[in-house]
Formats: sequence, C-alpha cells, structure tokens
Amino acid sequence: MVNKIDEFYTPVIKENTKISGITVETIPNGQAGRICTKSFIMSDSKDFNKFATQLIRFFIGSQLSSINRLLVLVKKDFTAKIYKDFPVSIKIKSKESLKKGMVVMSNQIADISAVKFMDALGEVDIADGDQILWLTRENWRFGLYFDFSQTLKTESLAKELAWIPTLVFILNTTRV
Repeated sequence: MVNKIDEFYTPVIKENTKISGITVETIPNGQAGRICTKSFIMSDSKDFNKFATQLIRFFIGSQLSSINRLLVLVKKDFTAKIYKDFPVSIKIKSKESLKKGMVVMSNQIADISAVKFMDALGEVDIADGDQILWLTRENWRFGLYFDFSQTLKTESLAKELAWIPTLVFILNTTRV
C-alpha cells in the first residue's frame, strides 16, 4: 500500500539495493580492509567529495553537483526508496516566544534537538533495521549522514539527525 507521503513526494524505487558500507582504504583482492557502515561527514572534510560522489552515483547515477538534498531508505527487502523531494520537520529550542503560524528566522533558534521527515501529510516510513542516507545543504555546505549497518533504531534516529543541520547551520553562521 502506498502512503500519502509516497503519493505526494513520489520516490524512485530501486530493487535489489544491497549496500554494506563504503571503503575507507584501498582493499586488494582477497585482503582484509576497513569499510565505514555509519557516518556523518561534512563537505569541508577531505573525504566528503569521494564518499558523497560514490554514494550518489550508486543510488541515482547522478553527480553531486546536480543534487542539493537527497533521502534514501533501503528497506529490509533491499528495496530502496529514493526521494529527491521530501518533507523535513525539525524540533527546536527557541530563543524567544513563538506563536503558531509564525515565520521562524535562524537567529530565533537556540538549538535543534530532533529531525524527522514529516509534514501535514504524514511521515516518511522509517523502520528499525532500515538503511538510510541523508544529504542536506545549507548555503555552500553539505552534510551527509548514512547508516548501512542494518541496526538503525528509529527512537534514536531523530536525535542523531539533529546534529547535521545544527553543525551545518553553526558553520554557515560563524565567521572564521
């Protein structure tokens, strides 16, 4: 059954999407080596472009330069739902009183404590054990979060994801 979120945001479906992680070193044939199964990386990191390019190419075949945001969920049956457009809702701590329906400016946000992919239509279906990739952009900086471990816990995901917009926001508003 297709939910309202999938009807409105229309994810691309990719079957047989088996991913375990991304290599963090060259691994010769038949040799042992390290892969990363879960990480958060920002665009000013030396490995960001390599990781982001490879992951985006794997999931959608595009270049990083053509993507501003992306959400990929790989379900337990290895079917990937790839959203180029999706809802994002953040839970904030405000610096001042805010009434329902007010426009919120970045200088009114003291902290971001949770991120969910939801709006008035509902919430993107994320289940324990799913795999996730989330790419977001704020001005000239990107944040990339992925968890391919198949041990994802939805109860802690919203808090983990809150670090991404918080760090990207802080770096974009801090003068160096």
